[in-house]
Amino acid sequence: MWRQITPDNLLRDIWGRQFKLANYPYGTYEELASYPFEHATTLANIKEHPWPDPDWWDFSNVPDLIDQMDEYDQYHIRYRIGSIFEVAKSFGLKVMYHCDGAIYPLIPDLIDLGVDVLNPIQSDAEGMDPAGLKEQFGDKLCFHGGIDIIETLPHGSASDVRREVKTRIKDLGSQGGYVLAGTHHIQADTPLENIQALYEPDLRKAYEQLNR
Repeated sequence: MWRQITPDNLLRDIWGRQFKLANYPYGTYEELASYPFEHATTLANIKEHPWPDPDWWDFSNVPDLIDQMDEYDQYHIRYRIGSIFEVAKSFGLKVMYHCDGAIYPLIPDLIDLGVDVLNPIQSDAEGMDPAGLKEQFGDKLCFHGGIDIIETLPHGSASDVRREVKTRIKDLGSQGGYVLAGTHHIQADTPLENIQALYEPDLRKAYEQLNR
C-alpha cells in the first residue's frame, strides 16, 4: 500500500498512520511514529476520521479507470505495485493479484506488469463476464475465484451452488488455468451444505474431464 512522504519526512499511509525509517546496525526498518487513534476516547473520534474511499485501492466499479487516474495513481500501479512483482519474478515465482470489482480496464496493465493469477473474478461486476475474460486473457492468466459469496453461497440452495460451480468450470476451466474458489472469504452466514456443495468431488471430476 502506498506511502506519502510528509514535510517531516515521515511515511503516511492511506489509514493515517505515520512511519519513520529507523537505522540499525543490521538494517533500516519502518517504525510506527504516530497512530491516528492514539488520542481517541470516543466512537465519535473514530467516525470523524477521514477514512479512505475503498475505490482508491481496490479499483472496483470505476468506469474508464485508467483514463480517470492521475499521474500519482498510475505511478502507484505501474511502479509501486510493479516493483513488488519484479522482485517475485526475479526469484522465478508466480504472481497472484487480488482486486475486487470491475477491473476489466486494468487487466492488460496487470498482465504487462507480470500478474500470472487474477483473483477474485466477481462476475456481477461490469466487464467481468467469466467466459469473456477466458476468451480474451485465458492464454496469459490463471483465474482464481468466481463463486459468488454475496448471494449464491450464503442465500442460494446447494443446487444453486452446484450450478454456478459447473458454469464457472465450463467458462474458466477449459484447457486449465482455473482455481475454483469463492470471490472472497466464505462468510459466517453460509450454510454448511452450500460449502460442501462447492467442494463436491463429482464437480471436480467435471474439471478433470473437461481438460482430458
